[in-house]
Amino acid sequence: METQDLLKQVRRIEIKTRRLTNNIFAGEYHSAFKGRGMSFSEVREYQPGDDVRDIDWNVTARTNRPYVKVYEEERELTVMLLVDVSGSLSFGSQRCTQRDLIAEIAATLAFSAIQNNDKIGVLFFSDRVEKFIPPQKGRRHILYIIRELLTFTPQSRRTDLGVGLEYLVRAISKRCIAFVLSDFIDRKDFSQSLRIASRKHDVVAVRVYDHRMAELPDVGLMRVGDAETGHELYLDTSSKRIRELLPHRYPMQLVDKVVAMGATSIVGVKNVTANEPFFQGHFPEEPVMPGVLQIEAMAQCGGLLILSQLEEPERWSTYFLKIDDVKFRHKVIPGDTLLFKVELLHPLRHGISTMKGYVFVGDHIVSEATFTAQIIKNK
Repeated sequence: METQDLLKQVRRIEIKTRRLTNNIFAGEYHSAFKGRGMSFSEVREYQPGDDVRDIDWNVTARTNRPYVKVYEEERELTVMLLVDVSGSLSFGSQRCTQRDLIAEIAATLAFSAIQNNDKIGVLFFSDRVEKFIPPQKGRRHILYIIRELLTFTPQSRRTDLGVGLEYLVRAISKRCIAFVLSDFIDRKDFSQSLRIASRKHDVVAVRVYDHRMAELPDVGLMRVGDAETGHELYLDTSSKRIRELLPHRYPMQLVDKVVAMGATSIVGVKNVTANEPFFQGHFPEEPVMPGVLQIEAMAQCGGLLILSQLEEPERWSTYFLKIDDVKFRHKVIPGDTLLFKVELLHPLRHGISTMKGYVFVGDHIVSEATFTAQIIKNK
């Protein structure tokens, strides 16, 4: 980015975020975080109307009379911005990328902090700590942060939220308000790191989101790439045909897209997210996709393949008679993209066919099975 363009962009963000700070926060920055930025002052005897959560049980036990803790507001707070700089944030289908949006949110928070005479620091992270800017005050410091938000180039494009949260706990000893700015797309479980950080600091999660991450436009076959791994594949964005042929609906429709379909084979895709309903009770501490649902997804692809052989597929349904040679090789977790490959072993004869299916994550087979299916005419 040219110096002149950078200065213009910094100035534009400064003007915009100052207006947001003045109009939206309007001096309410501290009150937005009730109980934060407060330090213990003394204890006094309980009075009607006091918050029972402020009772000092140690003093109460010693005196046999209820006492409450009295707090006073600290003259300054420390605000930390944990900024995700992984590759997935380079995506944006609207007026800007998600990373640009994070820059504007971070700048708004930074100017709000400086208005209240608070210190502000930034931690850039991917799957490692990319850069740490210690908390300071001053307009020059804010403009330096904005410039880094716009121009910083990370060494890695992958994500590990736990790394950033763990570094925050080690680097900032005094209690602070920590804003985590991310799309929160992470294959690893960061819940434990988040809990530990929340015990020491006031952690506020700010998720940026683009609706195209969940809903693709209907434009036919599209080549898409994983910005973090570089893996590319083709997706059929026209999922209407799947809904027409499959008798399944959410949450049991387990095939998101059909990537390719020929006379004897089909390839389908399923993006596994942390919001899948089957993760709620299946190994909740360490989410794992049930193997039977992987088999069901392969069967749904196989059903589409058989129906594609018919002249009027919408008048028929596929039912599976048996499943053989089932093998589960690796667990499937949130963030995995499943590729279902199903091939005909024996063509449709007397309404019955045999197929072989595989489930891939990247280049690795995670499960496989052989299916025997029958088609039955709808009533």
